[in-house]
Amino acid sequence: MMKRPFATIGITYLVSQAVAVYFGLDISLMLAAISGIALIIYLFIMDGRRSGIIAVLISVIFSMGIYCAYYSVNVRPSEIFDGQTCEITGTITDCGGVSYGRYQYVIETESIAIEGAPQNVRMRLSSSYPIEADMCDNITTVVCFNQRTSLERSTEMRLLSRGITATAYIPKDTEIFVSSGEKNINRYFYSVRRAMGSGLKKLLPQDQYAMATAMMFGDKSELSEDVAEQFRACGLSHLFAVSGVHLSIIVSALAVLLSKLRIKGAPRNLIMIFGVLFMMGVAGFSFSVMRAGIMMIIALTASLIKRDADPINSLGAAVLLICVVNPAAAVDIGLQLSFSATLGILVLYPKIYGKLSKMIKTENEFLRRAEYYLAQSLSATLAATLTVIPVSSLYFGEVSLVAVPATVLCLAAASVFLVLCILTSLLALVQFLVPIATLVSYPVWLLGGFLLTVTRILSAVPGAVVNVGNNFYFVFVVLSAVFVLAWLAVRRGRPKESISFALCLALIVQMFVCGAVSQRVMSVNDSYIKVYNAGDGVAVAAVRGDSCIVVGTGGDEYLSYKMSEDIGDADVVFFPDTSSIYASNGDGFIGACRPDKVFIGECESASDDKSFVICNRAKELGCEIYSSHNAYYSVCGGRLSVEMFESEDGFVWTYVICDDLELLICPQDGDVLTLPQEWRAPDCAVINGDDIVNVTRLDSVVMIVSDEYAECADMAGQLRMRGCGNVLATAIDGDMKLTSDMNGVRVECADD
Repeated sequence: MMKRPFATIGITYLVSQAVAVYFGLDISLMLAAISGIALIIYLFIMDGRRSGIIAVLISVIFSMGIYCAYYSVNVRPSEIFDGQTCEITGTITDCGGVSYGRYQYVIETESIAIEGAPQNVRMRLSSSYPIEADMCDNITTVVCFNQRTSLERSTEMRLLSRGITATAYIPKDTEIFVSSGEKNINRYFYSVRRAMGSGLKKLLPQDQYAMATAMMFGDKSELSEDVAEQFRACGLSHLFAVSGVHLSIIVSALAVLLSKLRIKGAPRNLIMIFGVLFMMGVAGFSFSVMRAGIMMIIALTASLIKRDADPINSLGAAVLLICVVNPAAAVDIGLQLSFSATLGILVLYPKIYGKLSKMIKTENEFLRRAEYYLAQSLSATLAATLTVIPVSSLYFGEVSLVAVPATVLCLAAASVFLVLCILTSLLALVQFLVPIATLVSYPVWLLGGFLLTVTRILSAVPGAVVNVGNNFYFVFVVLSAVFVLAWLAVRRGRPKESISFALCLALIVQMFVCGAVSQRVMSVNDSYIKVYNAGDGVAVAAVRGDSCIVVGTGGDEYLSYKMSEDIGDADVVFFPDTSSIYASNGDGFIGACRPDKVFIGECESASDDKSFVICNRAKELGCEIYSSHNAYYSVCGGRLSVEMFESEDGFVWTYVICDDLELLICPQDGDVLTLPQEWRAPDCAVINGDDIVNVTRLDSVVMIVSDEYAECADMAGQLRMRGCGNVLATAIDGDMKLTSDMNGVRVECADD
């Protein structure tokens, strides 16, 4: 008989479902078959069968099978939409705010004008301008579906976790028809969020208001890049994922209020259950808040029937319920962080606190209470941090080394800040209580300022964040498992002379820190060139260590913001000219990446010239502005450089050098023979336009066509017919990462 059946089944289900979503259909089917064979062997061949192992194997088989069925029924049929343009009719189920410079909406479709395609699809729709519509409204419009290869794997998994199986955008100047739809409970909760948020917006400065909405509702759309980066560097991003901490604070405040009103017993528990459900709805039923809410409801229900609820068992039951209802929920980063932190607190907190509390010897009552509080905060922080590090390093590629002091300093302030924000927003809803809300907003402003100041100072500490790559992470996990197995083997053989687990843990921590620092040192000289799928345009980033040079920000606004998220800050941005080919969203990209220098060329067409907007934005941010006419720029002792060349026929060519990798960016027109001889043999050539003369005279290892889908396919075919080898197309192959190795040029496409 298993001691904690729901914990065993739920945690196994969560892990195996995450593996299934990450590796896809084929691997899931293989793992399900292997688990089935293992179960049969264990049941009919092995002796001494244990119920726990049987439950684990059945959970793996069930989770893999459910995901495979879900993918086959809901995801695979949606592949027919890729690259299609058609009319859709549907209902808005979520107004997701602004992301990557575009307005995001989730649509439940009723009809899609593609013959043989599924009609009822949950899709993400983006627009460069806000749609005059609200939750539950019906819309009819023409959309362009995105290619799946243009999505990063992490983005695709995040969308799947929300049940979204297709993405599309509304082309510019497209007519949108909106009509009122049936209102439901989601519309009610959305109205509550909006009303509470509008009250706070009037009373708080922008940064405090953005923090408040992020903590209360998980809505991070108002957060500036700087503030989001500060909290991420301090390991405090979990404060913006509404979860157990938030619900615990709110429920504790509600419990105090009910005790003051002398409401006890069953009525108290029922009111608190409804309060938990209400907060889950206000937070948008995110997976992290659902996990916490289900655990609290289980605990409150157990209290109603005079039973004790085992927290670890409740945690397993919560994640099991969520993952069964949504077969892709396991890869949601909010759920994984919330689950990891909760498991760490439940398992490690008692042991850490037990050790720390024994060190308290003070006789003074005030100091004793302060030390106990510090021991509790430090124990909870260490327990949560140790279990969250593997998840955060895997998803974000970085680990905060200031997370513990940041959490100790900020958690109490953030808790009070959250409670006062909720109180302020509720008071602001009633007209005659607005003066009281204004008074309450003053301590909110002070606490918000304190949080911003602490995170800004700690995030600026040298070495506050250590980058870790997937290779390092894999090696770290394998070696950690070897250490633990070695410890178990020694302990089993010599129970009285076993190696302390604390020593084993210390070795693992030391290995992690040393490995992360070593990788950081080795990554200083890491170099690559990335050619983005910009549609009708060019966007190239050359990266060497911490230095980055960008040439062109063509494509739509989404791509520009995606690039900024991918490469972080850029040292320099080059615009060979300021037409839409190179600069369609240059001002937005400059605002996101904040380069030190901007090189701007001339544009022949006044109607297509974006120099005025780009220059104004660059001046606002204090960027140095230069002409790109025959310009040359280099860093890293010349190992990373860009040179512009204007040929006799007036066309601008760009040559990029990144260590041993050389890349030529061609204009839309021009003659290759007008180039200097040394420019005609690059490792890679990027071509945007089919009017280049003598293109076959380029002695290039790889040719990349950067244009819209149909043009890409035609141009790539023409180049192959002319005898060019290794021709790739961004619209077909996606983003491309170019690196140099002993065998020449290595190309990694987005869909690899």
